[in-house]
This record gives sequence, C-alpha cells and structure tokens, in this order.
Amino acid sequence: MHVTGDRYRWEFRLADGETAGELTAPGQLARLLKPWTPDISDLEIIRQATYTFRARVADRWRQGRVFLLGDAAHQTPPFIGQGLGAGLRDAANLTWKLAAVLRGQAGEEILDTYEQERRPHVTRTIRAAVTVGWALTGGQDRAAIIRRIALAGLCRAPGFSTAVADSASPRLTGSALLDRRRLDPWDPAGRLCPQPAILADTDEVRLDALLGDGWALLTDGQADAPADVRHVDISALGPAGTAQMRQWLRRHRTRAVLVRPDRIIAATGRHARTARIPATWIGPVSR
Repeated sequence: MHVTGDRYRWEFRLADGETAGELTAPGQLARLLKPWTPDISDLEIIRQATYTFRARVADRWRQGRVFLLGDAAHQTPPFIGQGLGAGLRDAANLTWKLAAVLRGQAGEEILDTYEQERRPHVTRTIRAAVTVGWALTGGQDRAAIIRRIALAGLCRAPGFSTAVADSASPRLTGSALLDRRRLDPWDPAGRLCPQPAILADTDEVRLDALLGDGWALLTDGQADAPADVRHVDISALGPAGTAQMRQWLRRHRTRAVLVRPDRIIAATGRHARTARIPATWIGPVSR
C-alpha cells in the first residue's frame, strides 16, 4: 500500500508456526518483499510491528451505574476502519441519555436503550469487517482459490459492488426511542442525519452546529414543533444546504424528520405542515 511520498506499507499474515521475529529477519524480509522489489538494500525499514486482530462483543454492557463502551465493549478487525467510529457512536448514544437522566428529564429506563441500539449495530459492523478481512487476507491455500472465484462471481452480480462500497452506517433497531412502525425500506428512522455545509448568518458551518445539543425537527416547509424541540426549515440553510437536504428528504419520501441529540433520525412525517410527530418520542427526554 502506497502511504505517501516514497513510503510504502506491506502486511503479511503469520502462518501457523511462524513468529514475528523470524519474518522480520533481513533474509525473510527479502523473500517476502521480492515480488515488489528484488533488492531490499535500497529500502529503509522504518517500522515493523505485529498485530493480533479480534472480533468480540461483550455479553453485557451495563452493570448498575457502570457502562462499557468503545474497545471495552467490542473489538473489531481494522479492515473497514470502524473501530474508533464505533466507540464514538457508543459515546454519542450514551451521553445524551445519561444527561437526560441526571437532569431529571428522563427515567432511568432510557439507559436500557443504549445496549439495545448499539450492540446489534456494532455486531453487524464487526461481521462486515471479518468478511472483508477474510476476502483480503485468507492466505494462498486451496480455499483462497475458491474465495477468488466466488468473489469474482459476486462482483459481476448487479448491485453487489455498489452495496460493498456503500459507507452508510447501518440503521439502529430494537429501541423504544425509534419509530420503526413504517417498514418502508426508504424510511430513514434509525439512520444518521446528513451533515451538509450550510450558511449560518454569513458563515459556512455544518448542520450539526445549527442543531445544537438537543432534539430538532427538520422540515421542508413550516411546521409546529413539540416543546423544547428546535425547528429548522431547510429552506433557510442556504442554496447548497437546502438543495442537499431537500434531495435527501425526497429520496426518503418524507418532508419532516425528528432528530435525536445523537443525530439519529427518531421519526418521520410525510407532510411538513401537519408533521405532528407523536409527543411520546420527545416526552421521555424533554419533559
């Protein structure tokens, strides 16, 4: 892998019985790198390290007042680069719920939704990383030949390559804080809200800066927002921001979305002017 400038990175999988010390000896390095460079005397080895990748999810993420998140709750191989992202999503999911309980705005039962939402999500992400790792580092045995043939066939299947390259985070499921009554595949409930560049006064910022730390109702047109919910009419986001959000809303066949403090879509409404999102989606956290 070309890193930058004249720096390159190689990765090799240790076979059974091999040790890192054996493979990093000059003679072994020359053998490993021969397909790319016939003479390693011109190379400067800057760093060499051995990693052990694991795919694990904790059985329990909470015990009383103690919560697990990040690497304490789950470990993933690095093949799709979601380790840090998963930990940040844990923190975003848990902290606003803790704040709501500590401020007396929600009952302690809201904290049960943390593991309910995050554990299935991170499990799907880790399984995807394991699958990609299997495709990339499965070795050179007979199984690798079968794997290459199978992957070549899949890549020719309509939509497969697009689905693999899709970087959208999976939707959250299984929580009382998500309106999943609409089973339409295009319904965005449980997914992250987009973050387009918008105009706030004369400055260009991300939508996140405008929404603040609480709940928000985004609509394409006027609407009556529930109490303690910030209402944002997307027509006020500037030409680029408005166009991007309007396109996103239309793609998901809605004109109003209720956004949680962690920027997850909690519920949707088809008509902005009559977007009466049920108060139960707000009540537990903003009474």
